[in-house]
Amino acid sequence: IDGPSGLLETLVAANAAAPALLPDAITFSTSNLEDAVSKNLIIGLDGVLPVPEAPDWYEFSLPAARVSGNFFGLPIASEVDILAYRSDLYTSPPRSWDDLLGEPRSFIFPAGDPLATFTLAQYLSLDGYLLNSDEDPALNPAVLSEVLTFYNAAIAAQILPYSVRQITTAEQSWSVLKDNGAASAVTPLNFYMLEHNPEKFSSVPLPTQDGQGVGLASTWSWAIVTQDAERISIVAELLTWLSAPDFLGLWTHSLGMLPPTSASLAAWPEGDDAALASSLVTVTQPMPPSSLRLTIGPVLYVAVEAVIGGGEAPTTAAQAAAEALANPEFHGR
Repeated sequence: IDGPSGLLETLVAANAAAPALLPDAITFSTSNLEDAVSKNLIIGLDGVLPVPEAPDWYEFSLPAARVSGNFFGLPIASEVDILAYRSDLYTSPPRSWDDLLGEPRSFIFPAGDPLATFTLAQYLSLDGYLLNSDEDPALNPAVLSEVLTFYNAAIAAQILPYSVRQITTAEQSWSVLKDNGAASAVTPLNFYMLEHNPEKFSSVPLPTQDGQGVGLASTWSWAIVTQDAERISIVAELLTWLSAPDFLGLWTHSLGMLPPTSASLAAWPEGDDAALASSLVTVTQPMPPSSLRLTIGPVLYVAVEAVIGGGEAPTTAAQAAAEALANPEFHGR
């Protein structure tokens, strides 16, 4: 939750006006956790709770536990996008770009997303870098060109409709799919799990060039607000209980979110949901930091729009994106 009505702003306001009314613990997105640390609104968890570590904790959840290398958050659940599709319209699950291109069925994604989340996922699935040797935001034009070439091929095959430029969120593309406006669509995992008709729809991780799939996890974490030593101990016990596999497994399943630990996933009921989650946890990466997304996302969006909306060559659009980030004026130097 972001913006003026979000949890962070509420906590900031309460801290200033009525600190006695502050909650003992709170859940934050990764970006808000960073902001809360910078505003000294939450405490460090070293010595309070066990530090989350692989292999018990999934790699995609671990960055949500730390801010500048220090332990501040206890990951609890992750949002991720998948590909939902009409099972009656595909001869086999569309796991790769070629699978999508090989079927005369419409595929949609939020091409109007100003942060180009789907394109970012595809770029990262090809091992594209986001930082150069100087730790400045950067893009590999050759890798980005591969993604844009896939879009171009999908348009040429009349699989990707131009209307995707008006779709700005995965929730919207899921709505189009439910209304029979497409054969497959990028969809939030939670919307799919809570709303889909299993007789009509199936799902896979986001298709990639190699067919292995990819996911980008936006992870939520518990943080402790109280600075009272006695209450910290009580809250730590509560968070330990809330993170127990039996509870966290059933809770994340009910919300349609990925659990942060293998033990929690093992507590999911057997079936299609658990099978989907099991395939996702092996290919999901952490969402890049919000500061980096806010820099690179709009540049990716411009490149996608240039290809889909402007008919620009993928190599040209990719090179322009890389050059935009490399331009010193872009970084405000």
